[in-house]
Amino acid sequence: MPLEDCHSEFEVLESTADVSFRVAGETREDLLSRSLRALACIIDGNGRIEDQNYGYLKIYGSDFKNILIGTLNRAIMIFDTENFLIRHAEDISIDTKRVSFQAFGYSPGENVSGDIVKAATFHNLNYRENPYSIEITLDL
Repeated sequence: MPLEDCHSEFEVLESTADVSFRVAGETREDLLSRSLRALACIIDGNGRIEDQNYGYLKIYGSDFKNILIGTLNRAIMIFDTENFLIRHAEDISIDTKRVSFQAFGYSPGENVSGDIVKAATFHNLNYRENPYSIEITLDL
C-alpha cells in the first residue's frame, strides 16, 4: 500500500509550532487506520515501499480518544526504537477500553523525508461521531 498520494486521506490544519491534522471515516476503525496513515505520511511523505506485516498490537485506554492517542504514540515509539513505520491497520477490533489490530508498514531506513514527531497529544483534540472525524495535534 504505497503512499502515492497520502495527503488525500487527511487535512493538515493550521498550527503554530506543531502539526495538526483531521481525518474522517465511516467508522471508528476507519479513523484509527486513517490516523495511522496520516502519521506515516507526516513522518515520511515519500514512503513508496511495499508494506510488511509488523504483527498484532493491543492498545488500552479509558475511551476511544485515549485509545487512538495511545495507538499513535505506540506507532511513534515503534518508529523511534525499531525504525519501522506503521501506516495502516487491518482486522481492527475496538471495544470500550481496548483496540487490537494487525499493523502493517515498512522500515524507511535513514531516508525519512518528513517531520520528526515526538508525540500525539490531547491538545485541541476534537472527536465527533455521526459522521466520524477527529482532529489531532502532533508535537514536533
